[in-house]
Amino acid sequence: MRSNEVSVQQAAATIDNALRAIDFYIIKEIQSSPEISNFFDRSQRDNTYKSVFEPSEFIRDLGQNESLIDSIYFYRADDGMILTLKGMFTIDDFGDKAFIEDMLARPG
Repeated sequence: MRSNEVSVQQAAATIDNALRAIDFYIIKEIQSSPEISNFFDRSQRDNTYKSVFEPSEFIRDLGQNESLIDSIYFYRADDGMILTLKGMFTIDDFGDKAFIEDMLARPG
């Protein structure tokens, strides 16, 4: 029983560390990558290549390179637009609307 408990704790720690590394990587990329920041930049919104195609390439590459990621998308709060691998959606037409609203309602 103790052996199983230790194994579960090690597996949980491994997954937690991997998710933390992915989180750090994504935050770093959002802060430093013009390809990603263009999705959020109002001045780039008329340039579909920079504001949609390049950021969706990042989403695709990240999903292919990180087996722990099942789904990833960018949410632009100022106009309620969401970018996924399948395209752009408004928050009202998006399946994870409740999740996004729950996250936005949380403090901090």
